[in-house]
Amino acid sequence: MAGRTKARTGSCAVAAAAIAVALLLLDATGALAQTALEQATAAVDEGRHAEAIELLEPLLQDPDAALLARYQLGRAHAGLDQAHQAALYYKGVVDDPDGQRDRRLRRHARRELSRLMDESGRLRLQLDPSTAEVRVDGRSCPAIDGVVLVSPGLRRLTVEAPDRVPFNVEMNFVAGDLSLEVVLGQARYPLVEPEPEPEAEASEAGEAADSPPVEPEPRPAPLTLAPLPIEPIAAPVPEAVSEPPPSPPAPVPTGEDERCLLAPVCLGPVLMLGFTHLLGAGLQARIGDYLGLGVDYQALPEVDLFGTRMRSQLLSGNFRVYPTGSHIFISVQLAHLSIAGQNDQSVMGFPLIVEGKAQVSGLGLGFGLMSRSGFILGVDAGLYTALYKAEVDLEVLSGNPNDPRYAMVADEVRHVAESVAGSLKYFFQFNVLRLGFLF
Repeated sequence: MAGRTKARTGSCAVAAAAIAVALLLLDATGALAQTALEQATAAVDEGRHAEAIELLEPLLQDPDAALLARYQLGRAHAGLDQAHQAALYYKGVVDDPDGQRDRRLRRHARRELSRLMDESGRLRLQLDPSTAEVRVDGRSCPAIDGVVLVSPGLRRLTVEAPDRVPFNVEMNFVAGDLSLEVVLGQARYPLVEPEPEPEAEASEAGEAADSPPVEPEPRPAPLTLAPLPIEPIAAPVPEAVSEPPPSPPAPVPTGEDERCLLAPVCLGPVLMLGFTHLLGAGLQARIGDYLGLGVDYQALPEVDLFGTRMRSQLLSGNFRVYPTGSHIFISVQLAHLSIAGQNDQSVMGFPLIVEGKAQVSGLGLGFGLMSRSGFILGVDAGLYTALYKAEVDLEVLSGNPNDPRYAMVADEVRHVAESVAGSLKYFFQFNVLRLGFLF
């Protein structure tokens, strides 16, 4: 009984040690993959693209590193002017189900794939046979949605298929669409008499040993038919044009997804400091890379301006577009402006207290700069044009209506009201600071 207990204890210890060793190996493998990724990313950034490819290709077998390795392989091949190979790797990131876990990396891959499509020659081939293989500068290029991408410049195009005469041509490719029809002719092989099988030779040798030697009959010379060259059909080579200037390097993602509370929507409060309305607060939303919404309330506290106590409020809503997908935006805004004031003075010895209020709604355009998520800083401005003539209400709060001077003052007040209404055709707001947090 004691011996059996010791045996069980020893087995448990061995199993625990094996599990610990396996976990250590897994950690070491993950660390090696991360180190290789960092070295490869640095090599791509420094222009050592061939070295980066050697480091990245083994990582395609690692499920944890494969997605980012594909993206970096796309960058490396693009740096070597191998547009189609780069596009294959970018498309692999876009189509990979694991890309759902890293939306930012997927967006970058989709953006780079679109840029390659715009800046490369888009070769649409009609092949006979349809199974023929297409190579550019010796590299196999399986079509992407019926298109083969070719980096601008002088390239060698090869189309080949079994038992067909291959097609080879050097072409100066430029950005844009090009259609090409290639018909590979049937190859004609030389007719050569087949070699005798080894077993037949051995049996003939055995029979020759048992029978007297016989003079062999002279064998006719083999019939050889040289292949007939067949010229493939090809479209005319386009004339050389100046190459487009190199595009700026693409941003390198860190591999970490920008996660928002309601991904891909980032939502949160902001505070504002500006002119003409001094203080304000609002609610802002960023929808993906290119869209945004906002509602703002801003106010000017009561101030004394030329003997008139004034206060003002601005309520606005805006729809924003971020053309570059980064921080700069333009916006369409709808706003409602409300101004109130009171003035105390004496006209011809007549004590006068006038209180007024003006309201108008306007449609405007704005532009500005604001961060993407988390703690945000921004600055923006908007210019509005009135949608209708301002509604102005001025009222005389003091004096005897039966006094003749009252009627004169009332007429003057009505005249001022009409002047104010006519002047409120345009208004603006400039926010020198937006500060907030988008969840």
